[in-house]
Amino acid sequence: MYVYVYIHIVYICIYMCEFIHIYIYIHISSISMRASHANLKMTLSSSSSSAGWVERIATPPPINSAEYEHKAATHRKRVARFMSNPEPTHIAAAKRVLRYLAGTRSVGITYRRGAVDPSLLSVGVRTAPDQLSASADSDHAGADDRRSVSGWAIMLAGAMIAWTSKHQPVTAISITESEFYSVSQCALDCVYLRRIMELLEYEQTAPILNAQDNNACIFLVKGGGMYARANYIDTRVHRVREFAAEDKPEVKLFKIAGEYQPADIFTKGLPRVAFQHHRRTIMGE
Repeated sequence: MYVYVYIHIVYICIYMCEFIHIYIYIHISSISMRASHANLKMTLSSSSSSAGWVERIATPPPINSAEYEHKAATHRKRVARFMSNPEPTHIAAAKRVLRYLAGTRSVGITYRRGAVDPSLLSVGVRTAPDQLSASADSDHAGADDRRSVSGWAIMLAGAMIAWTSKHQPVTAISITESEFYSVSQCALDCVYLRRIMELLEYEQTAPILNAQDNNACIFLVKGGGMYARANYIDTRVHRVREFAAEDKPEVKLFKIAGEYQPADIFTKGLPRVAFQHHRRTIMGE
């Protein structure tokens, strides 16, 4: 009998030791995780490239703050890259996006019959009703990995019907290359939607006008004798030159000032005045 009691006591001691070991392990792990998060915040805060972003998402301002609107799109894009392993800073950024959406529930896309793309009106260009138009832009080396960010919007009836904001799959070594890549990808979407419109019996009688604020990119698309300086650009993005150089061109670029480029809203954070101006342009407000 004493042997059984002794064995039970030994088992109880073993279980208690295991419980204490697990408790200490969990306690130390939680402390180390908090310390790592604090070190991460300190490291990012001390970094010149991330200091402003970490500081802004760590202390969310009220909905009516001047910096709130134009940072929501940037936060959404960055948070989407850390969905598999989010940190506290990413959770704070996601909350900023939700607060922005809650504060702009009354804002929506408005289409008007016969309306014209406002970016065309800014340069004195008018198109026939039911005609597509577009704008494409890029932020050269704007990502953390030094890759550029492309953004474009395709407009119809005074508001956007298709839009994109994404990292370029190649590292552009010049602004012209990043703009050229963005314009080329936008042209592919333009031609696709042009085919859809024709199937719906809304024939596009003129080339789709694409707003671009980079002169070198426009000359390259038009064939302005810049081939020697563009040999390093991937050949697959030269498709836009075929769309613009045929007997019946399907895409045509035109120059627009940078402050009137609505696609700029898809590439980086903007001051509030510029953000609201571009938002009104692409959403038909």
